[in-house]
Amino acid sequence: MRSLIARFPGLERLARLPIASLPTPVVLAPELSRELDAQVAIKRDDLTAADASGVRYGGNKVRKLELILGAALARGSRTIVTTGAIGSHHVLATGLYAREHGIAVEAAVVDQPMTDHVRENLRAIVALGVRLVLVPSYPRVPTTMLSLAARAALRDRRRPLVVGPGGSTALGTIG
Repeated sequence: MRSLIARFPGLERLARLPIASLPTPVVLAPELSRELDAQVAIKRDDLTAADASGVRYGGNKVRKLELILGAALARGSRTIVTTGAIGSHHVLATGLYAREHGIAVEAAVVDQPMTDHVRENLRAIVALGVRLVLVPSYPRVPTTMLSLAARAALRDRRRPLVVGPGGSTALGTIG
């Protein structure tokens, strides 16, 4: 199987911050294959975090952040404005990797049921220094993000990078 860059060489021009161990393998799942009477393979994106600095955070978020953070650094952004639920894995991963590269993260977050897992993510997000702004409902997220972006632009004297929930941007999708 050819990589996306092999198929579309122009993608090599995109700024990329190499934070993931890529490509990740596709492995056969023999027990599940037998049970379903079909060949089943699993893409091991959990291994994206096995980079030179040790295991930190895996999955598709890291794959997306390679391009998102690369773009932020290339244009000199000092802040990323994003959104998610209060225990968002995207906000957590963005906070983790952005902090390592001197980029602040501000997030418009919406409440969600407070499970142990959400509480654990929220503690980690706060410990990373991510600035959270609690938004009462999803329809108010876009205006809150615009407000955060405008304040960051005035403060930093640079345009922040605005990223949709889950890293759902054109760059994130390519990642």
